[in-house]
Amino acid sequence: MTEYIPIQYTEQVSKAFELAVGGLTEEWFQLQDDSWYQYVTALPLQLRVVYLIEVLDAQVFNGGFHQYFSNRYGMFALSTIDALRTIGAAEKSSLLEKAYTLVNPEFEPDVFRQKLVRGEIEMLRDKTVVAR
Repeated sequence: MTEYIPIQYTEQVSKAFELAVGGLTEEWFQLQDDSWYQYVTALPLQLRVVYLIEVLDAQVFNGGFHQYFSNRYGMFALSTIDALRTIGAAEKSSLLEKAYTLVNPEFEPDVFRQKLVRGEIEMLRDKTVVAR
């Protein structure tokens, strides 16, 4: 049975997301540096959890895990796994962990993040993998 979230909770999440994105700049989405990553990981826990989960939901719902990783949000995958565990979403954290392992079978997290930001993850550019 699906549990429904009260409107007040949804409004709180929306306000927290607005606060979380308030300090982001468009430029960071284009740069190949750590500005965006540093900003998000420095957010207070509540805002970081809301940001990470809202982004995951929007990206995966719109275009699947491929979109999540291709749009560079995958640099937050490990933090998002922790955020999902923080709210008790074990199943979703497990799914993201499996997707992360498929996309990143070999690199240390920092190396993976840098390669992702620079568009150097071959699997994400391989059309045959995307079609599976």
